[in-house]
Amino acid sequence: MKGLLAITIFLALSIAAIGQVTPLTQAEYVKLLYSLQKDPQVRQEIVDALRKRGISFALTDGVRGLTRSKSSGDEELQRSLEEAERRRQNPQGAQMPAPKDAGAILEHSRKYA
Repeated sequence: MKGLLAITIFLALSIAAIGQVTPLTQAEYVKLLYSLQKDPQVRQEIVDALRKRGISFALTDGVRGLTRSKSSGDEELQRSLEEAERRRQNPQGAQMPAPKDAGAILEHSRKYA
């Protein structure tokens, strides 16, 4: 019985851990940038990963320069990287308002627009 309980707890924790998405590390991001030169189709995957996962490293001028050179100056990729940096620095500012608050703001703007 204790074994069954232990297995159940282990599986529950495993499922919870799988659901969490970890931010991109600098090594992962650089690896993706180098793969971008070989296959330009990877660009959208990088942009999506930046938007969904964010980054776990401080954005430096070196990373910005590498992004510019490896992406041939792709503006969408650069904007996504800067956006991920802003979300890393201020995670509370990136969260959506509660549905109740959003509804109140929407009604207020409709009333006065």
